[in-house]
Amino acid sequence: MKSFANVLFLLICLVFINGCGPSNTVNVDSFTPSGEVEKLTNFVVEFSEDLAPPDLQGKWLDEKFITFSPAISGKFKWTSDNTLVFSPDAPLDPIQDYTATINKQVLFNTNLSPDFDTYEFHTPYFDVIKADFFWTNIPHQSYKLSIQANLHFNYPVDPKSLIDFLEIQRAGTILKDFQIVSEQAADVIAINFGEIEQTDKEQKFSIKIKENLVSVIGKEGLQEARIFESNLPPITKLAITNVSSGFDGNTGWI
Repeated sequence: MKSFANVLFLLICLVFINGCGPSNTVNVDSFTPSGEVEKLTNFVVEFSEDLAPPDLQGKWLDEKFITFSPAISGKFKWTSDNTLVFSPDAPLDPIQDYTATINKQVLFNTNLSPDFDTYEFHTPYFDVIKADFFWTNIPHQSYKLSIQANLHFNYPVDPKSLIDFLEIQRAGTILKDFQIVSEQAADVIAINFGEIEQTDKEQKFSIKIKENLVSVIGKEGLQEARIFESNLPPITKLAITNVSSGFDGNTGWI
């Protein structure tokens, strides 16, 4: 019985020692960038172990170390023994989701076992960046203004499609007689609100771009409605609040 206990103790010690020994698994310490990425970008992967032999470092290689879906053509370079760079040959597709799977080729002839995740990223989804409001005086018409806004998108938009996704309000009242000035698809679309009479009170204007508007690229539409606001200042009144006069010996003044 005592002999069996000694053997069991030795086995436990061996398991513990092996568990504390150096790991033969290689992980990815970082995969960048991830999430939303620009269409022009390089990807950098840092591994937990040294992998690339010295004679392959600092060279652009055609070896397929990473599989992208959808496919991305490009070249790879090991900038150090544990850092891999991928440079695409062309800009990434707009409004596109991607996945990246690291292949066993990164292990070369080592005895390491891979423990890699699948990495996800995407180019920017369609969105409205900003709205610029401005107004100009209408000649020979007192206190009447022409108000316009420029909508900035991150991808071109067809003005004919946009009109069904616009809601413009003045002080909470929906305006129906606005006009889209731009005629061609573009990433900046001009909108004219018509002639507005300035009053002695501030007036709030808002533009709502409704969700599901699609750019000329297609694919995913606007995921959430966007609202932009601006205030038209009131008429500035000039009032006489006091009168004084004087004479300096040569000139009189009021």
